[in-house]
Amino acid sequence: MVNLNIPPELAALIDAWPRLPLAIKSGILALVAVTRG
Repeated sequence: MVNLNIPPELAALIDAWPRLPLAIKSGILALVAVTRG
């Protein structure tokens, strides 16, 4: 995996992504969409 100066929290989230429930993924994606404008 290429290290693009990803924060440890985000790296952990990416690592755990396949095991996350769909509801949590949806919430995270919605949050990202809002923060990006």
